[in-house]
Amino acid sequence: MYNILNTLIGGLLMKKIILIFLLLLTIFFQGQDNYVDANTITDLNVNEQSEKTIIEELFLSRISLWNNVYDGIYDIKTFEDKLREIEEDPLLSYDIKSFEEMKSAPTDMDKVLNFSLLNVEDISYGRSTMKANIKVLWKMQGQNSYYYEETDYNVELKKTNEGWKLLDFNITQ
Repeated sequence: MYNILNTLIGGLLMKKIILIFLLLLTIFFQGQDNYVDANTITDLNVNEQSEKTIIEELFLSRISLWNNVYDGIYDIKTFEDKLREIEEDPLLSYDIKSFEEMKSAPTDMDKVLNFSLLNVEDISYGRSTMKANIKVLWKMQGQNSYYYEETDYNVELKKTNEGWKLLDFNITQ
């Protein structure tokens, strides 16, 4: 009788331990959905139109700033303040340095007449960043002629309190 009672109690205790273990396991896996992963993810259901619009607006703002430099409108302080609205480092530092070099040693600069963002793909997100591959068609004005140039870029943006800003973009091969 003692052995039967001991076996029943042991079996019930084992079932309770297994149920508690399964309950804890369920809570653990349920909780995993509520935490943000620090690793970069690719969002397969991303709304490409909104990302395209964000990137397009930032590029158009940057083009406008540089075209105004071409026309001799900005001083360094105004240019830097306007850049800070749309850029973060490393691109911000690069553009400020380029502006200073242009003012100290003027060179020819082709003017952007038109910009078309043809394609946005491979969008991925980090905690506060977005990366994408883009294809751009530029209509440019050189010293003696107009020309078109189609270029592929890797672009990186950062989400700030003020909205999205350009971090960097590089030509892809």
